[in-house]
Amino acid sequence: ARLAAERFGASFDLPILQPAALYLELAGEALRARAFMVQTGEEAELCLRPDMTVPALRHALAGGIWADPFGIAYDGVVFRRPGPHDSSAPEFRQIGVEHFAPRTMLTSQREAELVRAAIEACESGGANVRLRLGDVSLFTAAVGACGLGPVWTRRLTRGFASVDGLMRALAKANEAEPPAKATPLAEALAALSVERAEAAVAAMLKEAHLPLLGKRGVPSITARLRAEGAASPESPPSADIVDFLRRLIAIDDLAPRAIEAVRDLARAHDLSGALDSALARAQARADAIGQDSAWFSPGFGRGLAYYDGFLFELESASARLSLGGGGRYDALIGRIASVEGGGPQEAAAWGAMGFALRPACIAEAAA
Repeated sequence: ARLAAERFGASFDLPILQPAALYLELAGEALRARAFMVQTGEEAELCLRPDMTVPALRHALAGGIWADPFGIAYDGVVFRRPGPHDSSAPEFRQIGVEHFAPRTMLTSQREAELVRAAIEACESGGANVRLRLGDVSLFTAAVGACGLGPVWTRRLTRGFASVDGLMRALAKANEAEPPAKATPLAEALAALSVERAEAAVAAMLKEAHLPLLGKRGVPSITARLRAEGAASPESPPSADIVDFLRRLIAIDDLAPRAIEAVRDLARAHDLSGALDSALARAQARADAIGQDSAWFSPGFGRGLAYYDGFLFELESASARLSLGGGGRYDALIGRIASVEGGGPQEAAAWGAMGFALRPACIAEAAA
């Protein structure tokens, strides 16, 4: 924690109780089973902090100056209920840092410096480290290049938080039926004004001698037909797109080979131009980190879905044990600031990145 504070900012004690709504928005209602909810008798739900990033950002929004780059380091306990196949403790200590700066200053070299600081912290505790890199922005660019509608784009990007979630989303794409096209009547009514559409429906019902049953009147029938006619049906991803995304997230190799494999895959699907920028940044970041044994996995995601840039995980080189990790989460600044206030005048101009390490796991890896 001292190393992180010296390099990226002052160390703070962060509140243990946090607004549950923030976490539920980020990870969905499924998080409720993993979080420790706290009943206070007040309207807003609270929970014991399941991570340190959100509390650190809330602290920064409330008290940060937001003029020059700054950081927040921490050393505290987080609380998560173990999953059905998880033997981890329900509370454990994390040390780490969150760093905030104008986006133009968060270059791939600066990102690499953050990763190296996390590696050095683990090595200072005696652990041999293996590095895995990922990049949410690369996957987002790939999905965007596929030309999907907003519903399927949202499903796939939300599923990226875990390989299982993404595979389930792709499986649903394979099983989805083509959307039903609106009837000509519904489309015609949608093109009319409300008054003319209701008059047309009333006339058709009268001519067909169809009585109105129950509580549904002409306005309600017309509104439903107009909504059906105005809706733009969204087709599920094609088999070719699903195949492309499956092959993309299956790539898992040493960084130079993995990045080249993504380039080859993009060229094979005529998507090179859409991924060039993200791939160039991934390559520059990996080169700046300088870890020859670093792996790159385009399908690697993290449990809380607030990351939107690069990701990394540090594992013990001698045992299958996660020591910690982190990444970049620019959009979270604006999302929380819009609810709670504070922060920079132009949230979109600022970026954020950080990492959290587990000292107990580092000590176990060093033993």
